[in-house]
Amino acid sequence: MKASDSEAVIGAASILFDGDEKKQAVDLLKSAARLLPRSAAVAEALADALQQTGDLPAARTTYEKALSLLPGDDTLTEIEKGQLRQSIEAALKK
Repeated sequence: MKASDSEAVIGAASILFDGDEKKQAVDLLKSAARLLPRSAAVAEALADALQQTGDLPAARTTYEKALSLLPGDDTLTEIEKGQLRQSIEAALKK
């Protein structure tokens, strides 16, 4: 799996989640996170899914991991990194 595939995986997980296939969406994102361990976007999407399914401790840990990945994630522009940072920080305040 290439880093450019992260958007497709996140989109597929979103479709599953919206279709009430939440466990499958989380499983897909967990697999993607293993295959793309440096993707802040995948980590953030996984954290969102975990939060929405009620696994708050795992969500918090995953949000923190996503934050730590941002500086080294060369698949994101600086603007995207800034937007993702704001989203993650807002989620951590909940």
